[in-house]
Amino acid sequence: MSAILSIKDFNLSLGKGDMETVVLDHVNFEIPAGSITALVGKSGSGKSQMALSILGLNQSIAGYKSSGDLIFNTNGEVLDLNKLSDEALRKLRNEEIAYVFQQSANVFNPSKKIGEQIVEALLYGSKISREEAMSRAAQAIEDCELIPADRFLNAYPHQLSGGQIQRALIAMALINDPSLIIADEPTSALDSHLKESVMSLFKRINQDRGTTILIISHDLNLVSKVSSNIVVIDNGQIVEVSTRDQLINNPQSKLAKDMLDSSGIFNAVNGNESGIQTSESVLIEVEDIHKNYASKTSIFSRNQKDIKAVDGVNLKLHKGEILGIVGPSGSGKSTLARLLALMEDFDSGNYSFDGQNVYQLSHREFKDLKSRIQMIFQDPLSALAPHLTVQDVLSEVAGKGSDSASKINTALTKVELDTSYLSRVPRMLSGGERQRVLIARALLTEPSLLICDEILSALDVITQMKIVELLKKLNKEQELSIIFISHDRNVVNYISNEQLSL
Repeated sequence: MSAILSIKDFNLSLGKGDMETVVLDHVNFEIPAGSITALVGKSGSGKSQMALSILGLNQSIAGYKSSGDLIFNTNGEVLDLNKLSDEALRKLRNEEIAYVFQQSANVFNPSKKIGEQIVEALLYGSKISREEAMSRAAQAIEDCELIPADRFLNAYPHQLSGGQIQRALIAMALINDPSLIIADEPTSALDSHLKESVMSLFKRINQDRGTTILIISHDLNLVSKVSSNIVVIDNGQIVEVSTRDQLINNPQSKLAKDMLDSSGIFNAVNGNESGIQTSESVLIEVEDIHKNYASKTSIFSRNQKDIKAVDGVNLKLHKGEILGIVGPSGSGKSTLARLLALMEDFDSGNYSFDGQNVYQLSHREFKDLKSRIQMIFQDPLSALAPHLTVQDVLSEVAGKGSDSASKINTALTKVELDTSYLSRVPRMLSGGERQRVLIARALLTEPSLLICDEILSALDVITQMKIVELLKKLNKEQELSIIFISHDRNVVNYISNEQLSL
């Protein structure tokens, strides 16, 4: 089988001067035409930077420097993507190579309907009529199992679930019938059922359309179910290239073996057996809280209706306790997190913190309480300004006083990072490192409660375990109460000593 894309001796470094970092080191592998190939590795291994490099989407990062060849075979032409002009790359992005991004919810414009945004890729530089473009968009939407198509084409992004948004993004990738689709961690924010569903969709697209697909993932067990070829990357170097069957039955690299063996990593013990100490004192108590959102343009009805995001939830968290909240995508977990973090008001019910009703506090008391509750979000890239260094991020909380540096260094030490990270911007950090920076920022306020909303979803299972162990250490050493939210019941059982299912 001929290769649609051949990566030959590709090197990539980012950053300048003392902060220059080698991200990819003499990378070599091929993507056979018509195949599903998976590029797998741990967080920070360079897999996403490899994917972005194929279309030059990372060239704006400070200190970008690359060498080597990215040979793309299309319509009888042989092109070196690493030597094309920006204009030529833009044309390829629109017509021949489509990219499905990891943070799907951030790709769509919230003020425009899904259909309008999907046809933009088709109408750009094309003489096709808008009617024909919408017809092709409807076909792409239906091919991605969003039926009936007109409901989803006329919906706004906020009206779709996480799984539906991801399918709409795949439909956008299909609209120009590309030769190659690059899907960068397309299932990281989804629960296990939806992960399997999206993988099955990629397999059907490959079979029905003959589209070549490159899937970037940290989950070897998941992508091995649909991929015919697997490339394993570790610390910027390719450590194994194999067919799916060969790798599953006889992995050659230590990383592949560890990733295959890690599926049961969170099954060994649950929180009740892991030494978590709790107090008799109650930190927060929530009784019968409700939160509804009004929708005037539901995809299922033309009439206004209330969407019940949180419906009569009760919970109690003791001081020093780790409470796990588990549920599938769309169950209201993130809405509940925002309510508990005082980022939104609930419609009815009671919420007390340390024995006080939070809505009977004075303005100053309420403001002080908000600093005692810190929230770590699912997508660290959205929570960190792309142009700010770690030093800038932490200084915003630590202040500019004489003891600022000491506070920052202490916070970094608590999350097991050293001061070399202070001059780095988010794009120079792995997913696990970004989450550690956000935890460090939260610790600077000396919180009583840390709310972690799906913070492991974009991480490989080995890095997940390291973050979980960090949280357990902070819980013990800082006497920090934690609410840990996830769609993965095994992880929730492992870290928490009490659980709430939504």
